[in-house]
Amino acid sequence: MRLVLLLHCFLCLLCEDDNVAVLLPLAREYQIDDLTERCEQFLLCRESSVRSLVLAEEFSLRTLEKKCLDYVNRLRRL
Repeated sequence: MRLVLLLHCFLCLLCEDDNVAVLLPLAREYQIDDLTERCEQFLLCRESSVRSLVLAEEFSLRTLEKKCLDYVNRLRRL
């Protein structure tokens, strides 16, 4: 129960990219899919970046990975 309360507090911190990088490993370790999904949704609202692509690949965030790769492909065509 304490872990759930602690993670609920962390969800309130989803306002900075650095927090997501801390939360994703915890979500994976403790198999908290809802937290992983919320982190991905947060990142999807941000501008695509190499860092987002790395996180997407490391944590199997397929929607985010597709968004980042689409962005990279658009840049390559310029």
